Amino acid sequence: MLMSKRKNMVDATVKRSKNEKWNVAADGVKLGQVDGLCDATDLLYEAGYKVYAYRRHPSASGKSGFIATCIKFKPYKDRV
Repeated sequence: MLMSKRKNMVDATVKRSKNEKWNVAADGVKLGQVDGLCDATDLLYEAGYKVYAYRRHPSASGKSGFIATCIKFKPYKDRV
């Protein structure tokens, strides 16, 4: 039970941009642009998100996009 207070589920968006790169955002914060989904997973992990699953979610304009269900880990207070 103690662990559940230190993490929560978050949806991150990974959308294809005009320059054929992927825009990555989580919690409404843009994290950056990457070349592929593997790089998007790495970027999310570096930002403190562990990807649980990707779901295909195309945009209204028909561009490729995904929603990543992630777990956001909060740092322990004694480590901050």
